[in-house]
Amino acid sequence: MDLESQATPTSPTKRRNGLLPLLCIVLGLALGALALTRWMARKPPLPPDSASLETKQRYWQARLKKDLTDKEAYLNLGIVEERSGFYFAARRNLEAARSLGVPDTQISGPLGRSLTHLAEPDRAKPELEKAIALAPGKWEPVANLAGFYINNRASKRANEVLGRFWEGVDKKSLSTQELERLSLAFLECGNNKSAFAVSKYLVETNPSYTGGYILAARCALTMGEVEAAKKYAEAALKETPDESAALYFYGLILNKLKDYDGALKVWQKANRINPNAPDVYEHIGLEYARRGDFKRAASALERLALTNPDVNRSLQVMEAYRQAGDVDNATYWEAVAAGLQHNYPVALERARKAAASTDPVKKRRGLTAMAEAYLGLGKKKEYLATIFEATKSGTIDDLVLRLRAYEVTDQYAERLAVLDKLITLDPKQTPSIRYQRSVILEKIGKRDEAETELESAVQLDPDNPTYAKDLASLYFARNSVGDRLAKATALYERVVFQLPDQEDVWLALGQCYAAKNQLARAARCIEHAIDLESGNGPAYLELGRIYARSGNAAGSQEMLKLYQKYVAFEQKRQTLQTKARRNNATATEIAEYADLLLAMGDASESVNQYERAYALNLKDAALKNTLRELYRRLGMSEKLERIEGIAR
Repeated sequence: MDLESQATPTSPTKRRNGLLPLLCIVLGLALGALALTRWMARKPPLPPDSASLETKQRYWQARLKKDLTDKEAYLNLGIVEERSGFYFAARRNLEAARSLGVPDTQISGPLGRSLTHLAEPDRAKPELEKAIALAPGKWEPVANLAGFYINNRASKRANEVLGRFWEGVDKKSLSTQELERLSLAFLECGNNKSAFAVSKYLVETNPSYTGGYILAARCALTMGEVEAAKKYAEAALKETPDESAALYFYGLILNKLKDYDGALKVWQKANRINPNAPDVYEHIGLEYARRGDFKRAASALERLALTNPDVNRSLQVMEAYRQAGDVDNATYWEAVAAGLQHNYPVALERARKAAASTDPVKKRRGLTAMAEAYLGLGKKKEYLATIFEATKSGTIDDLVLRLRAYEVTDQYAERLAVLDKLITLDPKQTPSIRYQRSVILEKIGKRDEAETELESAVQLDPDNPTYAKDLASLYFARNSVGDRLAKATALYERVVFQLPDQEDVWLALGQCYAAKNQLARAARCIEHAIDLESGNGPAYLELGRIYARSGNAAGSQEMLKLYQKYVAFEQKRQTLQTKARRNNATATEIAEYADLLLAMGDASESVNQYERAYALNLKDAALKNTLRELYRRLGMSEKLERIEGIAR
């Protein structure tokens, strides 16, 4: 073909015929793309209600990866995160769902609960109040707001919320679980009358539910209706005759009815079923004392005092031994009581008398009490000499006492030598001893040896999370050397499953991920550390750094502001904690630390500190009332009964 023919234009008919195949191809591709788009937009089937929270979490996360405007995914992921305890992430997702138009009827409840856990009461309260207004007659929003007031020590407001609900609700609409929770909530508020009314209704409408009878018995006893309490307790025990807690409670009821033989038999049965329940020993001991059998009384009361020592218990044991004619043991427990009250001169004087006993066991007891008194007085030389005198036999118990003495006096080489002896005498304790050796070796700067000891402890006892956690910490301290960062990460990943409620483990795992530049994982772990301890200043600082590295400047600034807020708070906490932990801490100093713990939401540890303070000042009515309130809140019925029994 010549150049001229090549340049001749194609006719219109031929051109149209040539375009047809091309149009078909384009149309086919367009239809295929449309089908593909529809297929990609199609949402996978919802996980069943029975699926785990983790499965549901993965499902909604996958939905969001496909579509960042999926408001249903934000809402449900927020709900799942809140139920899983990841309140930081829950807040973020729920607020995103709200911004996309999800109504407050679905947002306010879980968002209010998340904000409560994140120590944002000013934001939490309006959300919780809104949840009640949007769902009148529903129990869950009422429970949330009442719990908010109780945690903020506003029991009167909580009681008002619960009372309005109980008066206005259709009682038949409430489930067994809801009635039980409502009764317990009234008890926490100190409204025993309403608690009893709800528990009675629970028994009447659910006569086959054993838990209802136990609750009704408890409420009846708080109301002083002892015969009614007996009837309910017997109905419960008919179904669960070997429940040690129910037996203990039934013994209290029989004791109030002056059926002392019956009460003692019930408590003895409870003790046989659960010999580690300390409060049973107290009531058994007091009953023997009432009968004049002071030898048995002292034996039972001493079991309790050794398990959980405080001034009142020590004085009880002292008096029982005194009545039994055992002067040496009575003097020893008098020394213990004085020491617990930080009256070390008196403690030393009484312990010295106990140590003069001709009985070798009693003499050893007296010497250990003398040593503790010297320690309280700051006389470490005398403390150490007295411990040596008390531990001449070289038994395992003696070595344990010497080990503590060397620890108190910072004698590391001697501690290591004692630990070596203990391995020989008791090979079963090898993992624990290896762990203790690692602690000492790290203190004196021998990190390689400390690692070796801890690796041995982990190998011997792989299920012990403390060993694994401390080994991970040692690895991370030198994470740039060898494969220590990978080892630390793997260990912390294991420990978070064993200790899921310890914020320091989540923070450490987050720091490992940050060191590996896995910033999304790092942020999630550190956010959860804040979920678990909202006053954790270092976690805010670390999270702010990670947000900055991720390009989230606004989030970084917010975290740094919170860090500045909480670091001042942390300094206050550490100051109060240091004062409270001193051997000579006063009741006022301990109570101030307990007040702070309670404000932080750590009710359980605050109870321990309030009990310490109260033991130092049994005449402090304010401390007693605080303990009463906390015992009610935490359902510590035995302790509540005991403190009210002391009042009578």
